Amino acid sequence: MVVNCYCENCRQVTGSTHSANLGMLAGSVTVTGDTVATYVDRTGASGLPFKRHFCSKCGTHFHSEG
Repeated sequence: MVVNCYCENCRQVTGSTHSANLGMLAGSVTVTGDTVATYVDRTGASGLPFKRHFCSKCGTHFHSEG
């Protein structure tokens, strides 16, 4: 699934008006390395945790799950 999202959280992550997202089944991708960091965001309308994964060295956001 590919979608454009215009919610406040997605706009904040991209610094743009939207984010382009590729939806995949959980577990279909494995991310490894010692520079992976996670930020848990609970500011969405549902209040449920939304995890943002990024490189702790350069700050590049590469994966989200919620």
